[in-house]
Amino acid sequence: MIAVSCDDTAVCILNSDRKILSSRRYADREVQKRLGGICPAAVADQHRSYIDLFVDECLDESRVRLCNLDGIAVTTQPGLVICLRVGTEKAISLARKGCIPLIPVHHMQAHATVATLMTEIPYPYVSVLISGGHSIIAVTNGPDDFEVLLT
Repeated sequence: MIAVSCDDTAVCILNSDRKILSSRRYADREVQKRLGGICPAAVADQHRSYIDLFVDECLDESRVRLCNLDGIAVTTQPGLVICLRVGTEKAISLARKGCIPLIPVHHMQAHATVATLMTEIPYPYVSVLISGGHSIIAVTNGPDDFEVLLT
């Protein structure tokens, strides 16, 4: 999974049992503080600086070869377009190199479903999500069935 929708650069590898095999995350809060908030160009540069390293480290640490992954999941919406582009370009490159599927991920849907990685939660359930500039109330009917009720 590659997630770079805003200010965090994040990469992780999960196995089929939903166990995190390896993960990396970075956000430069000091730069954001100095700039008075999130500067899209600055965080996109951060993503470019760390994404290759994080992918390589996660693959090494997890002892998984790129071609053995079931797919490359990447955040494609919502988020800062300049940041989403960095993650999407990297994910497309990896998917092509490894001959594996590209899996687009809705950032807010991921927030709503990530809890199911930690514990079994019966469907459907309601989520109240507040993440940066995006706030929604949604019903999650299943892993691929996410319905936004209010924004």
